[in-house]
Formats: sequence, C-alpha cells, structure tokens
Amino acid sequence: MPQGPVEGLGAPAGTNVLGVSVGDRVTWVTTQFIPDYTVWVMPELLDRLRARPRFGRDFPAGILARPGASVGFGDDIGYTGGECAEGHGRGYWPPGTFCAAANVTDIDLPNEPVPGEGHCHTTLSAVGLFLNGVALFNWSDAQSYRNQGVWHNTAPVFEAYDADVCDGHAAEGMYHHHGYSQCLAERLGDRGDRHSPVWGYAADGYPIHGPWQAAGVRARSCWLPRDYAAGSPTGCGRTGARDCVLVDNADPSKGTRPVTPAPDVGATGVRSMFSDNPVSLAVGAYYEDFYFDAACSASGPEALDSHNGHDHGGIGYHYHLTVDSALRPVFPYTFGPTYRGRVEGSGFTSCGAAPFGFADRRAGRR
Repeated sequence: MPQGPVEGLGAPAGTNVLGVSVGDRVTWVTTQFIPDYTVWVMPELLDRLRARPRFGRDFPAGILARPGASVGFGDDIGYTGGECAEGHGRGYWPPGTFCAAANVTDIDLPNEPVPGEGHCHTTLSAVGLFLNGVALFNWSDAQSYRNQGVWHNTAPVFEAYDADVCDGHAAEGMYHHHGYSQCLAERLGDRGDRHSPVWGYAADGYPIHGPWQAAGVRARSCWLPRDYAAGSPTGCGRTGARDCVLVDNADPSKGTRPVTPAPDVGATGVRSMFSDNPVSLAVGAYYEDFYFDAACSASGPEALDSHNGHDHGGIGYHYHLTVDSALRPVFPYTFGPTYRGRVEGSGFTSCGAAPFGFADRRAGRR
C-alpha cells in the first residue's frame, strides 16, 4: 500500500504513489518519487561495484552491505560523500550525486493518446512516469561538449558511475531513471518469458512496456550508431573523427555537415558527470552519434519506429525500453527522441522544438 510522504530517506522509504484520480480527459497521479526497492547483495552486484575505476575513493571503508543481505532504498552501503544526511540516504548514492527528496507532486496524463503532428521532441526533466511513481527522464544529461551546444551527452555514458544500485539518481531532488532498471523489472515480474507488461506512461499518454517483444525476444531500437570509419557515409572522412554531424539524424541520406569537433571515438580522459570516474567516449557517448534507419524499422515484428514504439498483436501503439543482451540500455533507452503522440498543454511537460532543452512547464510540487 502507498505510504504518506516522508521527510527524508532511510528505512523504510515508502512507495511514492499517493493517489490516482481519473477524470474525463486526464488521470491525475500524486507521487513523491521515492520507490520501495529492495536489492539482494549478490556476487554480480559486488563485482559491478568493485569494477568502479575509483573504487578505493568511492568506498573508502569498503562495501558495507554484506553478501546475501538486502539493501533498501536509501540504505548506507559505504559510498563516500555528504550530499545526504546520515540515515537519510548518505552512503547510498555515489559521491557527488544529489540526495533524493520526497517532494509531493501532481502529474496529469491523457486518458486517450492522440497521434501528434510534426516533431515533438522530449525535453529535460520528467517526460513520463513509471507505475511505481518514479519519474522517467530522456536520453540526455543536460550537458554538451565544452557547453558548445553541438555534441550532446547521453546520460547512460556520462552518468555511468553516478547512479545507484537500481540505476537511478536524483536531479533537483527528483529521483528518476533514464531507462531500464532491474529493480523495477523485478517489482513488475518482467523476466523475459513473455511480452513485457506496461512499465509506465509517457507524457503523451502512450504506454511504455519493458524490453521484451516476446518470450526471449527483445524489442529492437532502429536508432543505430554511426560508423566513423574513413569512407563511411555517416563518418567524417578520417577514422574516428568527430568533426561533422548528420544534416538530419532521422535521414542519413542527407549527408553530413562540418561542426566544431568533439574528442575522437574512443578518447579517454573524460570523467563521469558527478562522481568523477573516468569514462570512454566510444560511439554512443553523444546524441549526434546516432541515426534512425528506416529499413531496420520494417525488418521484423520486434523492430521499432523512430519514436521507439510500434503497434502489434492487438496491444495498440506502445513504446518499449530498449536494452542489449546484457540488459544494458540501448539508445534512445525509453522512447523518443520525439513523442509519437500529442503532448497536452496542461501536462507536466511540453513539446521541445529541438532535441535539447527544458520544457516550458514543470511538474508542480506542493
């Protein structure tokens, strides 16, 4: 059962959906963005934490969670850092990241999604809501290379070491995911033995399903990584060079244009956004590293359209989270970069005219 809003984190941190009210046109959801995840400390999780490039700095006293024990949302597992008060999240998030806050928020979602017209881009901050009341953010970490507004960071790369054990973190107190979370998959019983259930809803009202198209078959994103080899039509003339972008990411046949360069593919020396762990700038580090392949979208029932969704089997149109065989996020991770449906003016977000920027309005906090 949902619990009331809490002042901070720690045990227990309640499920954050406080109320749902269905109207004629919209459904109002009151949430506080604090989930009730529990994680069992298994060898795979310990290996993942120990593989952090700066493990000794991030866990100065080692991992406090014992093998076989359970970790609740906000429990101290040994991370260094002082963003959260002791007993209210300190030690649960990597150093430099923000403490999640239980701010009660009202969000409204359209009951009947309507296909949109033109390009309605997702924006920064919340673009959807998972069934447990956790916010969904899009592909971006809100930054670009040297703040030049050309090469835009993808969150799963630049925040790779900045998320908690459930692949979530907070921005301005709002706890959120950028895509797939094993913790939420377990809560929803999404094991890949059937078509994924609904995980949540996008701001345009269309449902978001998990990563499985059918038993053992993953939904497939048709946003593909550019080939930066010399002579490639999506490259820049020199192998690995990032000094050109596609004229239209949705239509690579339009060619490329020169821009201010970013580091070459595979460059090192870049740090994660908050925890200051080194990351590699492989293909996929930037939004501009991807293009949509229309032929891929028509290549099979598991293939998705340019919004990362499709319509099949009487389910109706829906989006999918997309992952690889190791359940790592695959661009655009959830839905987007554009909405398929109309985003209502009364909603908690708005259409973006371009792939980058904040919405005109934010979810209202009480």
